[in-house]
Amino acid sequence: MNFPLLFLLLLLCCVFSAIELATNRSYGIFFSVLAVLFVFVLASRGVYNTLDTGAYVEAFEQININSGLNVWEWNKTTFESGYMLMNLILKWAGFDYRAVFVVVSLLDMFAYFYGINNILTENKFYRRKHFYCVSFSIWFGYYGAYYSGVVIRAGVALMFSFLAYTFVRRRKFLVAIFLGCFAFTFHKSVIIFFFILFLSKYFRLQSKSAILTYISVIIVLETIHFERIFSASLINFLGGIVSGVEYFNKYTYYYDMDKFLQTTTMFSKKIPIFAALMVLLRDKDNPIQRDMMRIFIFNLSITFIVSAVPSPNRIFSLCNIFMLPAFYYYVTGKRVKLLEKIFVLASFTLWQFSVSYQYFPH
Repeated sequence: MNFPLLFLLLLLCCVFSAIELATNRSYGIFFSVLAVLFVFVLASRGVYNTLDTGAYVEAFEQININSGLNVWEWNKTTFESGYMLMNLILKWAGFDYRAVFVVVSLLDMFAYFYGINNILTENKFYRRKHFYCVSFSIWFGYYGAYYSGVVIRAGVALMFSFLAYTFVRRRKFLVAIFLGCFAFTFHKSVIIFFFILFLSKYFRLQSKSAILTYISVIIVLETIHFERIFSASLINFLGGIVSGVEYFNKYTYYYDMDKFLQTTTMFSKKIPIFAALMVLLRDKDNPIQRDMMRIFIFNLSITFIVSAVPSPNRIFSLCNIFMLPAFYYYVTGKRVKLLEKIFVLASFTLWQFSVSYQYFPH
């Protein structure tokens, strides 16, 4: 990974976002710089610059372009067929493996920004201006750097699942079904995403005090590492079930207690603090932001339960992406002072990036 350019991108995110917030204007030229630099950094990395890059490169190289569309001939990996079909098309067109990272980063940005724009323009009474650099900064720190840079199949699946949800909100169900199916062909774990969305409809904490109490309980339980005690029983129960499902066999080793007790996930540990911040300052009259917060806070319960186990935690934390539109509403709100917006946005971006950074070999 080109770390000087990566840190330059991080700096430009903060500077360009501050300019947009200060001038109350969206700058397409600034966003273009961020997007091009982002794609270049991901595409120009070495084969072993992130944990999974080597496996993705090997999958690309083993494709036999003379096998046609016979999935059993060109997909000899455990990767989903949609992802491998994309690889096949790119290899057939004469590109090398870097083209995969270019296309993945472009797909992720397209789906995320289309989804955010759908949410911001959904209701004419709560329409919010789309500051592209602010939106990019909120996304880049974790979902751009980690999901587009490390777990790229899950990244595409997540972004298109998020986009599908925004079309559900607009009652365009055929489009949403198509996007959901497309996401599934990149990573089957998105089933969990839609399952949590369904369950979150029944999660009702209306008052600010009730939400803060709920979050405070989670923070206290995490402080005393209650999830380790709870997950120990959960893992023993699920271990036999998971090992019996062929697709999840590769995740079984995460259920080994020795490995499990040595692992924690900083991302899930720090989320409640930022959730509390957003709840305290959110516009409680905005029903769209309330929906984003409802899904996000409900998902805190799920990620808390499995937060000590890396792979299940990553799968169940997919719905944490709803933190992004909720946070966007906060940093672009009229009730928040400019310096506070800039400071909190920069802190949020740097915090998220610090989490992603641990996945990049140095």
